[in-house]
Order: sequence, then structure tokens, then C-alpha cells
Amino acid sequence: MNARTNCVGLIQELEGSVMQYTRREPPKQNKEMRTLSLFDLLYDIKRSEVQLANLQREWCWPVENILALIESIIENQPFGNPVFYETAGRPKIAYRTLEGVDPDPSGLVPSYLILDGQQRLTAAYQALASERPIKVVKNTGGRAHYCRLFIDVRKVVRADIPVLDTIIVVATDHTGRPLNRKGPDYDSLEYQYRHGVFPLNKISDFPAWQRSAQEFWTQNFTDDNRALILTSMADFGEVVYQSFRSCTIFVNIMKHNVTLAEIAKYYEKSNSIALRLTSFHLLIARYFPSGYDLAKDWAAFKERMKKDTHGLLSTITDKQMMHANMVVSNLRDRHSFKDILDLPLENYQATKQSVVDGFIEASRLLIELCVFKNRLLPQTILVTGVATIFAILGPTRSKDVTTRRKITRWLHCCMIGAVHRKNGGTGVAAELPDLLDWIDGGRPPASVRDFVTSKGAIASTRSGPLLNYLMAAGLRAKACDFGTVNEMTVQLLLDGKFDIHHVVPKAFSVKQGIPEEKYDSVLNKAILSTKTNSIISGSAPSSYLAYLEQKFGTTGEQVDATVASHGFDPALLRADNFAGSMASRLDYYCKIIEAETGGIVVEAIAEDEMEQAQFGDAIDAPEGTQFIASARGGVAYMKRNGDQFFVLKGSIASSDCQPSTDACYLQRREELMEGGALVQMTDDRWSLEQDIDVASPSAAFSIFAGQKPNGKGWKDLDGSQVNPLTAKAA
Repeated sequence: MNARTNCVGLIQELEGSVMQYTRREPPKQNKEMRTLSLFDLLYDIKRSEVQLANLQREWCWPVENILALIESIIENQPFGNPVFYETAGRPKIAYRTLEGVDPDPSGLVPSYLILDGQQRLTAAYQALASERPIKVVKNTGGRAHYCRLFIDVRKVVRADIPVLDTIIVVATDHTGRPLNRKGPDYDSLEYQYRHGVFPLNKISDFPAWQRSAQEFWTQNFTDDNRALILTSMADFGEVVYQSFRSCTIFVNIMKHNVTLAEIAKYYEKSNSIALRLTSFHLLIARYFPSGYDLAKDWAAFKERMKKDTHGLLSTITDKQMMHANMVVSNLRDRHSFKDILDLPLENYQATKQSVVDGFIEASRLLIELCVFKNRLLPQTILVTGVATIFAILGPTRSKDVTTRRKITRWLHCCMIGAVHRKNGGTGVAAELPDLLDWIDGGRPPASVRDFVTSKGAIASTRSGPLLNYLMAAGLRAKACDFGTVNEMTVQLLLDGKFDIHHVVPKAFSVKQGIPEEKYDSVLNKAILSTKTNSIISGSAPSSYLAYLEQKFGTTGEQVDATVASHGFDPALLRADNFAGSMASRLDYYCKIIEAETGGIVVEAIAEDEMEQAQFGDAIDAPEGTQFIASARGGVAYMKRNGDQFFVLKGSIASSDCQPSTDACYLQRREELMEGGALVQMTDDRWSLEQDIDVASPSAAFSIFAGQKPNGKGWKDLDGSQVNPLTAKAA
């Protein structure tokens, strides 16, 4: 055998051993880049030719972002590259108009759906083309408000003035009416022409505005500002107007032949990398390749919570809705999903109706417990737990009186004991099987059988779940209004209003030298009618009780009976005996708690151990920390610089902040999540990834835990109580 034969045989042997595989197909060309003018694109948005894929989150830009976008257009900076999906008249996914766009009455099917770029396109439309005021969100934590934008023609054409300094922001109500009624009348055409102030939402019609302004100045020839205004308008047209007119946007178009799976994959990857979306939005993307519109379900759920729970559970979030579905699927059908993103569509479809019914039944139970307003709600994780139990039990078993009593007792123990601060494996969801077993005749869950609290914990409470529990408990005990002498439940039916008021008023307490932690304690708070509260004002109890008799035409005995219905000793209160009044109130609360929980209230619980556990957080405090506060599993590290307060990177926010003291704190929290400043950890709490400024120490902890710090409040690094408002700044 020669050398050539050996070589051929070796090659044949190697070829036979090569692994066979199917080669990947070349990717389809299902996208293209198109160049669109800004004006044309805004026109298409206005007439609903371009709409928003309904898997997008809500519009949430603050005014600062909008102004920065306008500045970038004027300075000819890149606009960014939106991504559209071409519908070809047959959209594969649900859609909606952008914020501020009136839906087309003819039901026009859009030609394109926005998959990416919603915020900047919505900002551009609202600022430059909409007749409505711009809806914006405050960066510093406040309710969404409205504004309109004008630009100073004289200033914006000058090279020495920054563009941002030439834009005028006019705060308005939702109709566009300025909030400052005494300010300049920017809507007046004469004011606009005379002062060179141009409404930005008319930018595409600037030539017509300019002609009208020139006609105005032909009739005001002797005005000293005439030459400056006319020259500025001409320069504005050549420089600023042309910047808007010539602005082009490079749009990535995903062709109609792209599959839903490909759209979902793009959407999930492009939005999760920047941590801009919640897990619920990613779940929408997971479900819609199957043709399922989860966003539509969420809209229907919100409407049911608003209507069928009398608004009581209108603050339930999309994630909490899906968490309930996941837990029901796990408990009822023996699954073990760890995260809502793991929940398959078929499992969600099998549980969604029972979950809706469960939340509605939970609201009914809460109303039975005199929780008439969402400001008195238990922690949201507990409400979700109750809804989950009702969803599993079904409508018939949920009505059983014994069952409802056990669920109520569990709820109260959890509220008072604050044993559940998260939804994870060691939280509420982990105890629900034991609660179900108890309902079926087994032994009580740990939070019930091990329940204990202390008089000190009650007396030191100033806000949060325990305050909510005790205020509702007062209503269940038929507490009466000091003024009208009606039961407060009846008074609520009459006027729908109530206040949580200091029985010994704050102003009077301060004059008497009573410390804040005592006069602001839950022991000194009661639910009263708004009218009665206004009469009490800052007077001494001995004074306002006598005045109430005169004002409402009641007797001293009747007023004393109302005072006693809240757990106060009328004689002590009329004698302005603060210490004695609080002691009698504490005894009253202890009896209620022991009766409703079946547990015990002790004098104290290892105070030194509580101190050590609560303020051991100082070990992990980041550099620069001056103040620390802990509650509901969250810990806020804060520093002060002059009049400014900052929460530092490394702080931990609780898994939720419901019920918050104000909706603005919920909004700020959502902004931090959406912006990536708060990143969720494995135990459902949130880690702060950057320093943030806050309006006040109270705002800091309302954002992080939904309440003011319990007990002794803010501490310094050595564990000593401190008031950040009066402490020395760094």
C-alpha cells in the first residue's frame, strides 16, 4: 500500500467521523430603518396613525426630562431611535393612544405601534402638538400635575443664554387653566406678541403666528420694544423654528411578518437591561406571543377594585394581583412557582377569576371590620394574603362565620405583631398553608398561637399598621363623635369624612411641655368628625369639651359618654390630666387587643434585645450616615447637608409601602423603581443603588416603609434617639 492510498483512507475516515448538524438559517430581513420628520411623526400620532403597543408602562416623565428633550431638538442633538411595529392594517397586539391624544372616533387601525421610545415621543407630542396641558410627574415626590410651555423669543435666539433658561413653565390644572391666577396672561395673543412669548405647542404653526404678530406691530409702531421683538421673531424663525422643522428621526421598523415571539423577545431584552420596567410589564411581554392581552386584564381588575370594593382596594398594584394568582396556583394546584415571571399563562387563566373574587371578598371582610377608608388598611401583603385565602376557599366557604373569624384573628395578630414584612418564602405566603389548615380544624398558625405584644410597643406607636388597627377597633367598639354624639360609623355615613385627631391637642401639649413621642402616641389619637376636629383646634380638653356641649346643644353626661366610648376616663380628661388619660386609654387598648387576638399584652419585651436588633443596622451603615430608622423590614440611612436631606445608597426599602401616608410617596417610590434606583432583592425588599434627595425625614421613611418610624424613631450611629430636623447638619 503506497503513501497516496494511506492518505486517501485517512481523509475518508476523518470525514466519516464529522458530526452532522442542521445549519442555522440566515435571519429574515424583517426590519428596516426609515427617516421621518418630527412634524410628520407628530401629525401621525395626533390622527392615531401611530399608537402605543399596550404592553408599555404608563407615561411617567417629569418636566425636567421634557425640557431636556426640547433643548436637544433646538440644539440639533440626536433624538434617539424609536422602534415601531408595522401593523399592515392587522395588528397582532393590543394598542392604545399616547398620553394626551384623543382617540380617533372612527376606530382607525394604526399603521404603526411604538415598541420603544414611548416617553420621548409622548413628551414631544404633548409639548409640541397637543391642545391639552402636559401631564407631568414631580421628581421630588408629588402628585402628577399639569403645565404648559412657552418660550421667550427674545432670549432663545441669543447665544449667551442657555436654552433651558428661555423656556417658561406655567403650572395649570387638568383643563389648562393656570394655577397662578395673578400671573401673566400667557394665553392672550396681545401679551404673546407684545412680549415675544410663543406657545410651544403651536410650533408647527409658527409662520402664521409670526404674521399675526407682525400685523399687531404695524398698529403699535411707536412701541419701544417693536424693533427688538420683530428682529427676535425673524431670528427665531430662521434658527429655532427651522431646528424643529428640520428635525429628523431615524425609526427602526419591525415589519409585519415578524412573529409575536420575536417582538416579545426584543421587548423583554431591550427593556429589562436598563431595569426600566417592572416584572408585570415583562410578564405582559411573556404572554402576548400567545395572543393574550394581560394589560387588558389589569385594566379590568383596576375597574373592579374601584367599583366593587367601593374604592377600598383601588391601590392594589399589578404585581400584587399577579402574586395572588401565583400563590393560589401554588396552594390549590400544588405548584412551586417562586416568582410571578415563572407563572405560565394557563395557570394564570385558571386562577384569575377566583383571585378577583378573593380581593372583592377581602374588601367585604375589611368593611365588616370597619375599615371604611384605605388610610386604615392593613399592610398590602396582608390584604393580598386574605384575598388569596378567599380565592382558594371559594364563595361558599368564604361566607362561613367561623372561617371569617379565624381569618380576622390571623389578620389582627399579623397587623399588631408586624411579623410579616414580605411576601417571600418566610413571609405571608409561607404561613397561608397553616392558616388553611387551621380553618380546616388544625392548630393555629404561628403568628396566632405565639402572639404577644407589650404595653410599651402600643404606647410608642405613632403611625403604621398598629395605629390603623386601633382606629378601626374603636369604630368596631361603637366609638362616638364628641360633638354630634353619633356613633362614628353613622357619622361616616352622614358626611363621609373623618380625621384622626389628637384628643389632647398638639398645640396645647407643646405649651404644657409634653414630649412629642407622648402627645403623638396612638394613645392620644381618635377618629372624630371633621367638624368636631375644627372646633377642638388647639384648646385644652377641659375647654373644648365644655364648648362642644354649647355648640351642639348636648349635656355633659352625653359628652362624657362619647369620651368613654373611646376608652378615656372623662373625669381625667376634663381635668386636663394627660398622664392619667393616657394610662386609662392604654388599659382600654390592651383589653381590645387581648379580646380580638386571643393573645396577651405584657408589660415589656426584652427592651435591650429590641434595641440591639433594631439598631444593629449601624454596623452596615454607608459612609456619611448620620441618622438611621428601621421599620417593616426597611432601613433608611440618611444624612443632612444644610436644609437638604439625602437617603444613602445601601438603604433598604420594605417590600411595599402600603398604606402610605400620602399617595405622592407611592409615586416617588415607583419612579425610583422604574429609574433603576431601587432594585428588588430576592426577599422582595428593594435595595437603593444611588443616593437620593428627599423633602424631609418623614418623606424618607414614608417612601421606604409607608409610615413614619415606629417607636423611638430616628437614631444616630450610637443608637441614641435624634431628631434630624433639629440635629446639627454635616
